[in-house]
Amino acid sequence: MSDVTERMREIELAGPDFPRLHPRPGAHVVVRVPTGGGHTRRVYSIWRHAPRAAALTIRVALHQADGPGCVWARTVAPGDRVAVEPPRSKITLAGT
Repeated sequence: MSDVTERMREIELAGPDFPRLHPRPGAHVVVRVPTGGGHTRRVYSIWRHAPRAAALTIRVALHQADGPGCVWARTVAPGDRVAVEPPRSKITLAGT
C-alpha cells in the first residue's frame, strides 16, 4: 500500500483467484473490511488488475470520519486478510 495523496491510499490486494477475474472498465469490488466484532461490506472501484501478479489494486479516500472503510485503509498492513467479492459492473463505458 502507498499514499497517493494525503487523503488517498492505494491498496494492492493479492489472491489466488485474481488471475481468473475479468473485470470490465468501471467495475467495482465489495471488500469485507474488519470491524470490532466482525466485518462490514465496503465498495471500491478497481484501479488496476494485474492477473499475472494475482493482484487487484483499489484506492480508498481517507475521509476525516472514522468509518470502517477509512479505519481499515489507515491501519491495513501487508499480510492482513480480507474477503473480496467478485467484480460487478453497474456502469458501462461507451465502446467497451
